[in-house]
Amino acid sequence: MGRREQLGLGGSVVLLGLLLWWWARPERPPPPPPEHPTEAQPERVRRDEAPRATDRGPVPRTAETGAEVLGLNEAVSVSARSRALVDSPLQAEAVLLARATRTRDLGVRLVRANSHSYPELNVLALAAREFDWSEADTFFRITGARGLDVVAVVGPWPGARTGAYTEHYLPEDLDAYEAAITRLVERYDGDGEDDMPGLERPVLAWEIDNEPDLHHLRPPRGEDDEAPRTDFQTPAEYAEIVRRTSRAIRTADEEALILAGGLYRITDEASARYLEEVLAEPGVHEAFDVLSLHCYFSGDGLVAVAETMAAARAQVPDKPVWITETSVPSDGRHAWVSPGWQAEMVVGIVGAFLAEGADRVLWHTLVDPPPRAGDDTLTYGSNGLIVSHGPAGLLGGEDAVTEKPAAAVFARLAEVLAPTSTESYRELAAAGGRVLETDQGWLVFRGAVAPPPGARTVLHLRTGEEQPVEELGEEGVRAPAWLAP
Repeated sequence: MGRREQLGLGGSVVLLGLLLWWWARPERPPPPPPEHPTEAQPERVRRDEAPRATDRGPVPRTAETGAEVLGLNEAVSVSARSRALVDSPLQAEAVLLARATRTRDLGVRLVRANSHSYPELNVLALAAREFDWSEADTFFRITGARGLDVVAVVGPWPGARTGAYTEHYLPEDLDAYEAAITRLVERYDGDGEDDMPGLERPVLAWEIDNEPDLHHLRPPRGEDDEAPRTDFQTPAEYAEIVRRTSRAIRTADEEALILAGGLYRITDEASARYLEEVLAEPGVHEAFDVLSLHCYFSGDGLVAVAETMAAARAQVPDKPVWITETSVPSDGRHAWVSPGWQAEMVVGIVGAFLAEGADRVLWHTLVDPPPRAGDDTLTYGSNGLIVSHGPAGLLGGEDAVTEKPAAAVFARLAEVLAPTSTESYRELAAAGGRVLETDQGWLVFRGAVAPPPGARTVLHLRTGEEQPVEELGEEGVRAPAWLAP
């Protein structure tokens, strides 16, 4: 039985003591190049920028309300590298409980479980565990109890560094691979047949592998890291996995919602060509329902957002687009990068993607791990909403973690968008900035604008302060802000 929309409530937890998990930084791809050729001179808000208005077109939608739009990638997880530092399944469960609770406290209902992190829903790991479901059951029990919907990434290998696990992307026995995926989906599809005991919330969507375009250009296991390859996880090979995985999923659940792509950077020529070649393979377009994309950058503008959506629509104009990973850092790698800037960009990025037609937007991620001894680099390690100050992470008391300004802004954004109808979203032409119009109010996500007719109050998303519109000065209302009628 398909499950595309689910709701739920959270609960309270009793948390355990200190863990070591946060010592290890989650494995992420190498840092992206600058968004603009002249990154040292960032793009600032252009007050004379021409007003924009986005035609969303006839693309089908999967989200009906704003409560379903926002999500977090790998929020409820323990990375594969960190698993060795967790002493017991009970401690791992405590980490998941703490993360799920904090996620729900931020107003988030949607999380993405990547195939390389807990509960490792890749066939290599499932086979190694001899299909012992205890870890996966723990994950879905916790997310279900907290009212969280799950996008579960599946595939033959752990999807962070595929080439580190295999020299050949396609499994030797593809029929056995299909059977394993069907068995996995059957347990968590909520149709009452061979389900996990006590399953409260079936999987919302299944995503087929992670960042194939990036792994295509990386050397497989045993090869020189300095010699990039283009014959590993080729478009034809990924297309075969898309077809096979989709067929396996729908054998268990014929109405399952299936995501494909998970492309690292569709705006790069090589990645765009990779997707084009995947889609050219017979049967691929029909095998998935939603195009999944990632978008990382550290520029001061929102050009990458518009370019990502334009590239998606150029190749897949008829399917919803989910941004399953996006975020910006908060460390000082550029003059304009700071925790305050990151907080403003949370609204800027989400607002721009929704205005450009994205269906759901998932931030990467919940918690920044502390740097390890002798390693102060933070490639993606400062992109989270919360800072962890030690190995205890979320379990070490109030002094172990600090919420960045972005966390409070994210929570306020989730609250104001929650009751909105996604069918009402459109970009309102506004001189001096950018505004997402909804049926419940207006989200000013860039620049400064005059309040639209009908606006009565403004909520400043950075501070949480409210004021009547008539008290605004000549500048109008500055992003990030929410205007209510």
